[in-house]
Amino acid sequence: MMQLEKVIGNTIKSSCALSVNAVTGEFAYPAGCVLVFYNPRKNRQTHYFSSSNNKALQCSAFSADGCYVAAGESGRQPSVHVWDTSSGTHLAELQGHSFTVKAIQLSRDGRLLASAGSRGDGRLKVWEWRSGTLIANARFKIEIHSLDFSSSDNV
Repeated sequence: MMQLEKVIGNTIKSSCALSVNAVTGEFAYPAGCVLVFYNPRKNRQTHYFSSSNNKALQCSAFSADGCYVAAGESGRQPSVHVWDTSSGTHLAELQGHSFTVKAIQLSRDGRLLASAGSRGDGRLKVWEWRSGTLIANARFKIEIHSLDFSSSDNV
């Protein structure tokens, strides 16, 4: 079995691709179908996550406590993935967008995940990601470039 040692380059297309773990200072960014973790204190890549379907990743976001990281895919029928940052365990795969997921965000309490599709998808979705339950679904006509939750964890 081959093991990835280093990624050269990235596929960052927007500011939603790069995310920072507020607890550890590490950041994550997509490079094709791999989410690369980089530690600036050590000046090196520390680990890599990828989904089983090998679609290119478009955006990423850490939970406020740094325990989880989510990434959205590009292309047709994309998924949103959530991993445990300490173990690398793939915890959830959320499906429901038709085209590229452009932005994602986890709520401050880590319970909810918001995802916005590309203009062609035109959907903003809010999930209880652990159960995979879609709790809100809205249509939009403009390009969404970023998402955040209010301090009370409302979208």
